[in-house]
Amino acid sequence: PGQVDTDGDGIGDVCDATPNGDDDGDGVDNLSDNCASLSNPGQEDLDLDGIGDACDTVDNRATDGDGTQNHADNCASVANPGQEDSDGDGIGNVCDSTPNGVDDPMFTYDVTPFVIDQYGDKVCGVLVTVTGVYEPFTINLEYSNGGGVTLLVDQAFALDGSYSRTFSGNSGLPYGESVTDAYLGGPGGDHLRDISQQRCG
Repeated sequence: PGQVDTDGDGIGDVCDATPNGDDDGDGVDNLSDNCASLSNPGQEDLDLDGIGDACDTVDNRATDGDGTQNHADNCASVANPGQEDSDGDGIGNVCDSTPNGVDDPMFTYDVTPFVIDQYGDKVCGVLVTVTGVYEPFTINLEYSNGGGVTLLVDQAFALDGSYSRTFSGNSGLPYGESVTDAYLGGPGGDHLRDISQQRCG
């Protein structure tokens, strides 16, 4: 009785300092070794993630000093002890270029035809209305003759929660030229539903 030798090294478990084996030969039992494949007798674990430094490829320390380890920190480069994330996108406010809205890819909305006739008595416009925007954004109208209008809506307007403006034909357009594209760029969510057309007529 009492002759159990789990690791088969000829030393009974009751006398064996490493009864489950010590594959890396560092004197630490396999089951408690934080890096069982590489020798690390001191069991150093600088980031306290349970993986010994000898085996650890990711530094999970709280390098920004806010007390939250890098692997769980939503902004590991800048201290933010409260981990605030207003838009819930997983990026802390202090690191987020759009803390109050999702950065939306640039999209194009076809607003053809919007024409200005040679007498100027029919001017078609593009009514752009944007709601629920909390970040600056840009509105661009491109004309088929290569001209266009670009408007930057700054933070003061954006914080109001909505923005509306009608863009009319460019007086420099040749007769029959039309506005071909309108696109909205910048953060704040998907504005596609908020761009509407004002028909000629």
